[in-house]
Amino acid sequence: MMRSDPSYSPDDLDRAATGREIGTLVASVLIRTHGDADAALALLDDFKTIAPPQEDGELDAVPIAAQAIREALGLGVTPL
Repeated sequence: MMRSDPSYSPDDLDRAATGREIGTLVASVLIRTHGDADAALALLDDFKTIAPPQEDGELDAVPIAAQAIREALGLGVTPL
């Protein structure tokens, strides 16, 4: 549903920023690890301390990105 009001809540903006971070993290680790999911998960584990959430309730992109990789593996996604 499109909003006619262009204002967004801080929660909306946090979720949008986290979504972008997740996409960037997943793409970056997979590119750097040449599609090796175990290496990608290890690299994400190293990223845990780089940019932790700044406030209570703020989403943490790293564990969400790791879960996205695990879910892709569960669907049978493999490197070409």
